[in-house]
Amino acid sequence: MEECDRFIRIMARHEYEFIPVPGVLYMKHGGNYMMEKQEIFKESARQIHQSMIDQMGIDDLFKNIASIENEDERRKQYSLAFLRRGKFGQAKGCYQLACQDFERALVFAPENMAAKKYLKKVRDELVLCR
Repeated sequence: MEECDRFIRIMARHEYEFIPVPGVLYMKHGGNYMMEKQEIFKESARQIHQSMIDQMGIDDLFKNIASIENEDERRKQYSLAFLRRGKFGQAKGCYQLACQDFERALVFAPENMAAKKYLKKVRDELVLCR
């Protein structure tokens, strides 16, 4: 995860492009460190995701939404903010966290078809990663 954090910092300062092709493959087996330390891995991914959000200012999307008086508009804006944050996490390979954000987008606006589409894509990615 430390390498991932390094690349996130590089991406924050330079232009980059997402290429949907695996750059690294590794073999999982019963004695694999990652298999034994899954909880540590998840927490590390969560911390790096939060670092990305902090560095890139993604949570600025949520500023001032609470002050919107029209409840329908406020729910729509929260849904769109979670959708954007989910797409950001998905692009960075944080599929579980992106999945959570897409689900939150649907809590605020169940009719959000884009959130449904991206949620399906992320769930498919999670299946492929297992």
